[in-house]
Amino acid sequence: MLGIADRLNTEVYADGGDGGVDLRYRGATIDVKTVGRHRADPALTVDAYDQLRADYYVLASRVGSSDMRLLGYAPQEFVANAPTQTHERRPYHLVEQAYLFPLVEW
Repeated sequence: MLGIADRLNTEVYADGGDGGVDLRYRGATIDVKTVGRHRADPALTVDAYDQLRADYYVLASRVGSSDMRLLGYAPQEFVANAPTQTHERRPYHLVEQAYLFPLVEW
């Protein structure tokens, strides 16, 4: 979509992530959060126990074994001000899908 496929970080991190940045585009850092097929109406969740490191957070939903659907994005300030939930004593920011900005050509 962005025309930068050769510069994407596609490595899978089984130990907790890559530090919050998956790609850089026009000077902005972007972290893509992926949810599995088991969620009918997924929301963007971003860990709240660490400092937010990306300028933008994108929500991608797995719709097939290797197919993803990009659902929307939220800027860092929006994520930082989103409600916080806790799962297994770990806090996270929660941005419901209805509040995400649509992905259009940047």
